[in-house]
Amino acid sequence: MDALKYVPNLSCGARVLFLGNGHHPKKGLRCTVIKALPNPSKRPERQWYDVRFDDYSIGRFPEGRLSRVNDHR
Repeated sequence: MDALKYVPNLSCGARVLFLGNGHHPKKGLRCTVIKALPNPSKRPERQWYDVRFDDYSIGRFPEGRLSRVNDHR
């Protein structure tokens, strides 16, 4: 029997809202997923992503800090 392949919930290119924590300066800003990091646990709450904000800065956050948005610009 083949094991099912794990697929992160957010794909590269997905537009997301950074929910932040506390007083993070980027809290509430939109960004783009540029990479899903390896997740040996295969648990969504342990999935981390690299994202690029619209000002071209980069961040690395867990899935719980990101929320998918429909961005039709």
